[in-house]
Amino acid sequence: MTVITQTSEDLASLQVSDRKAYRDQLVAILGASKILTNQAEYPEDYDNTLAEGDDGYVVPMWVEIYDEATLSRHGFESAADVEARITELAL
Repeated sequence: MTVITQTSEDLASLQVSDRKAYRDQLVAILGASKILTNQAEYPEDYDNTLAEGDDGYVVPMWVEIYDEATLSRHGFESAADVEARITELAL
């Protein structure tokens, strides 16, 4: 059975009813909130067809960030809070 939580109340209910599903959901929330974004700065008229080695090519600068809205909706302030809770459950 697939478990989906939309709110912190959903997650709290799952914590009481099924500890393993709760932990699995925390892992899923952490993964779902991770966003890979390109932080490189490109000129306004940048040619997106340029490839590595071409003159004017700008190297992408990929950075992982977390969607704070997803974390907040589930009652967490940061990804570190979710990670800490997952670690606590493993003990």
